[in-house]
Amino acid sequence: MELLYQTEATQIQYIFCFILVNLIILITYRYKYVQKSVAISWLLILIYCLFAFWDPDYFTFRRRFYTTLEDFRDPLYYFISFVSFDSYTLFRLIIWGVALYLFYKIIKINAIPHNTILFIFSVSTLALFSQMRCSLGLAMYCYGLSLLVINKRKRIKTYLLGIMLICVSYYGHRSMILPIVLTPMIYMKPNKFNIIAVIFLLIFIGRLSGMFLSNVNSGAISVDVHSGLTESVDALEHYASKESVVISNWKYTLTLFFRRHSFTLMYIYCLWICFFSKQCNYVPYTMKQLMFIVSALFITGISFLYVGNLGANVIGERLLFYTSIPLCIILTCLRTLRLCKSWMFYISLLPAILFVELFIFGKIISF
Repeated sequence: MELLYQTEATQIQYIFCFILVNLIILITYRYKYVQKSVAISWLLILIYCLFAFWDPDYFTFRRRFYTTLEDFRDPLYYFISFVSFDSYTLFRLIIWGVALYLFYKIIKINAIPHNTILFIFSVSTLALFSQMRCSLGLAMYCYGLSLLVINKRKRIKTYLLGIMLICVSYYGHRSMILPIVLTPMIYMKPNKFNIIAVIFLLIFIGRLSGMFLSNVNSGAISVDVHSGLTESVDALEHYASKESVVISNWKYTLTLFFRRHSFTLMYIYCLWICFFSKQCNYVPYTMKQLMFIVSALFITGISFLYVGNLGANVIGERLLFYTSIPLCIILTCLRTLRLCKSWMFYISLLPAILFVELFIFGKIISF
C-alpha cells in the first residue's frame, strides 16, 4: 500500500532505466544490420515503456489508477482499467503495447527500415514516449495520417480508416484536437513559398493563442461554450490556471532546455533538406506533406513555450512531442536516401540524447 504514495524513483530504479535506455541505443546502433536485434529492440523498448520509473508521472498515474481513475478527464483510460484486472503493469501494457504496435504499422506502411528508425526513435523519442499517456493518441493519429498520405491505390476504405483513426486519437488525449484540426494541411502543395507562409502565419496564431490562455488565467476572458465541449474547456482552463514556477537551479534549467528542444535541430535540419537544400527535389512528396504538419505543430508549440504561463508551456511541450514520430519517419527516409550528411544526422539528435543522459544520470548521483 505504501507503494501508492511513492512519488519518485529510487536510485535502483533510476539505474535500471539508465542501463536499459543505453542498452537499447547500443543495440539499435551497433547491431542495426542484424535481423534478430530488431525483435530484441522492440521487446526492450516495450519493457522500458512498462517500467518508465525515470519520470514522476509513472508514480502519479499509478496512484490515480488505484484510487481516482474514474474521475479522470479521458474516459478511454477508465475503460482500459476495467480490463486490466487491477494490474497497473497490465494497464500500461495495453496502452503502450497498442501504441508501439501502431508505431510498427506506421514503419511498415511508410516502407522504411526498422533498424534506422528504431535507433532514431530510441535516441530522440523513447524517453518522452514512455512517459506520456498521450503517446497512444499520437500513435493513432500518425497511423491515420500515414494511411491518408500513403494511399497509392486510392482506396476509399483506406481513407475512411485513416480519418477514423485521426478522429479517435482525440480520445487518447484531448490535446490531439490541434493536430486533428491541422490535418487538412497535408493537401497543400508542398513548396518553399507555402511552407514559409505557414510558418509565419502560425507564429502569429501561436502568439495569439498564448495570450488567450494568459487572459483565461487572469480572468479577463471567461470561456462559455456548448455543453458538449465542457470537458475540453475544463481541461483548457485547468492548464491555463497553472502558475509559472521560477527555479534558479542551473542543472534543472539546462535539462529543461534540452527536454523542450529535443526535436528542434531535427526539425530545422529536416525542413532545410525538404525545402531549401539542393537535394530537395529528391525528397519524396509524402515526406514534404508530413513536414507541413510537423511545421504547424512545431511553430505553434514553440510559440506557446514563451508565453510565461505554465499551462501554455505544458501545451507547448506536448505539441513539440507530437512532432516526434513524423520527424523520426522523415529523418529515417532522408538517411536511407542518403540526402543528409552523417555528422549533421548525429548532431540533430544531440539535444535529445543529452536530455535523457543528463536527467537520469543526474538523478542517480543525487542520492
